Amino acid sequence: MNDTNPTQIHAPGEATGFIPAPGDKGKPITVIGTNSIRAGFDATCLQQALNARSAPGVTDLVLNPDAHAGYGAPVGWRRQPFWRM
Repeated sequence: MNDTNPTQIHAPGEATGFIPAPGDKGKPITVIGTNSIRAGFDATCLQQALNARSAPGVTDLVLNPDAHAGYGAPVGWRRQPFWRM
């Protein structure tokens, strides 16, 4: 977390982290990348990830190391729709 990235990414592993789901409801967002990669995610990308995780039917969301802000949802994320569970 830094001044341009106010969302807290918890880092239980060297190259993995997570962001709690909005309102701590559901599975957290998985974040792949070392500390320096995680620090490079800007606030818009992380906010878009939180918004996407809150969308109906989204049960899992992973931010890959190349994730960046897109048009409404971050580029470099993968979701698991509920009908594939």
